[in-house]
Formats: sequence, structure tokens, C-alpha cells
Amino acid sequence: MHLRPPGGLELGLMKCKACIYGHARSIWATVGCRSMQYSSVKDHERSQEHKLFMPGWEAKERGHRDAPMARHVENMINREQAIIITCMKILYFTIQKDRSILSYENTCLLLRELHAPDMHVNDDYDAYTSVYAALEFLWSISEHLKDKFLAQIHECPSFSLMIDESTDRTLEQHLIIYVCYITGNGSGGLVTQFVELSSVASGTGESIYATVNEVLNKLHLDKTGLVAVATDGASAMIGSRIGLTTRLRNDQPSLVNVHCIAHR
Repeated sequence: MHLRPPGGLELGLMKCKACIYGHARSIWATVGCRSMQYSSVKDHERSQEHKLFMPGWEAKERGHRDAPMARHVENMINREQAIIITCMKILYFTIQKDRSILSYENTCLLLRELHAPDMHVNDDYDAYTSVYAALEFLWSISEHLKDKFLAQIHECPSFSLMIDESTDRTLEQHLIIYVCYITGNGSGGLVTQFVELSSVASGTGESIYATVNEVLNKLHLDKTGLVAVATDGASAMIGSRIGLTTRLRNDQPSLVNVHCIAHR
């Protein structure tokens, strides 16, 4: 932090040299102040506005008129990246502890008040502390995790499915699908991973079969690697003529049908 009484102003009026150099519109570059709390100075030093103008001012002090534009851009990207990573860690902790995503904003506020590193000091439009930003982070994290376990599934020579139906309070039917596979190219540990919750047109074997095919195609999973399917034993699932497993056996004759023990 660099403070000085600028020329032409009353001695003792403090402003920020870096913000003056960057033509900032904050009080630190325009009005100034005769006295201030140390905590206010530290807050400004951590602010994004101050950090934005520091590289240019430092370059000027070293005898250069302006630092290369590429360096300014790189510094801005690095600062934003650090802030985004911190906010995503906060969200991941929130979800891991099974807390409501609505608590994300208050958690960010608490860490900011504790002067945690790589946190915006103000609720700017790009502070990433809103619930809307949290939802975007949540989508990004889920996509990353999905890509990670899909890569493991694709490495495994075979896999199996666990499938069940559910109906929500709006009476819309859904199909929940898990994939069981072995990590390490089929030589590691057994993993059961949730992969999809899909709407299904009806509870018939034909509709369920169509939805399962749609999910497998979406995940780029070849049915030739499908070795077993576990279901709740309903007629739509294991019916001898039009059930899901019967239809899947037409595609994969060696398929093993497993009746879930929890549904017997």
C-alpha cells in the first residue's frame, strides 16, 4: 500500500498512488482522507481495484511507462482464477456437508469478514458469492466429476446397471440409473456410481428400454460391454415378453438379470 499527499492538495490528505496512476474513481484516488483506520487500508490493499492498478504503477516506478498489456491481462486472469477456485472450494464443502446451497452466500460473507485470502472484499457483480454463481459452480463440478468417472467406465471392459423407477409429487415418472464397474482397466476396485436421473414417458417396458438406450448413447457406453442388470423385479422390468431385461437380452444374449434383494 502506498499513500501520499498529492501535489496541490492539503498536506496530510491521503490517497493511493496506484489508484491515482490507474485513474480509479474510488475515494482512494479522488477525494482522499486525512485519517483512516488501519483495517480500512488493509481492506483497500486486498481490493480487486487496487490489485488491478498495482502492476502498472510498479512498472512506472521501475522506470517503465507502462507494463506490457499481456502482463496486465495475465495478472487479472490469475487473480480471478484464484478467487473462483476459492469459491468453488466453499461450495464443494457446503455440498459435502449436506447443507443448503442457500447457505453459500453467508459462508462467503463469513470468510470475507475473516479476511480469508483470494476473496473479494466487496459484493461486486463479479464477486462469485451469489447463489446464481454457486449454481454455475455446481454444474461445473458435476460435469468434471462425470467426465472423471466416465473415463474410468470406458477403460473397464464390462459394466452392469442398477435401475429403479420413481414418481415425484407432480406424478412425473423418473428412471434412476447406476453403473457398476471395476477401476484400473478392470483390475482395481468395484465402484457403484450414480449416472443419470431421466424422465420416462410411462412405466412400460418399451418406454423404460428406450430411456435406457438414450442414456447409454448419451454416455457413449456400448451395450456389448453390458453384463448384468439389477432391477426391482416389476413386470415392466423382467417381463418374459416385453420387459426391459428381455429386450436387452435381444441385444446382449449373455446378459444376467438380477432381482434386487431390497425389493423381494
